[in-house]
Amino acid sequence: MKKEKINLLDLNMLTSSVFIITITVSIILMYNEKLILLGKKPIFNKNDVKNIENTNRFILLIVVVVFVYIEYRRYKLSEIFESINNQNSSFIKLVVSEIQLIIVIVLIILPIIYPETEQQYFEDIII
Repeated sequence: MKKEKINLLDLNMLTSSVFIITITVSIILMYNEKLILLGKKPIFNKNDVKNIENTNRFILLIVVVVFVYIEYRRYKLSEIFESINNQNSSFIKLVVSEIQLIIVIVLIILPIIYPETEQQYFEDIII
């Protein structure tokens, strides 16, 4: 049990690091968009931006799934030892309920994350 908790912590640290990297990539892409709006030479061209955005969003989706897995495993571990620490177990049950809600939200916004229409179409409408 102690070894599994340590493994879960290691996985959580790794996933958190990947999450920080995805945030950094998002900041770089926002800076690229700012350069375009200022009329300066961007860091990436449109095709590269689209590929990077899609990859970053996919990695973010994987990060969310791994976080859900980690919390599920913690929930199962606490369920085994529920009689030892009942208060901690009820907190983890609450976290699992919240994660289920997050999964539903992610599934709902997937069409927004990966739209089927081209971004150029929206740029033409705005202009």
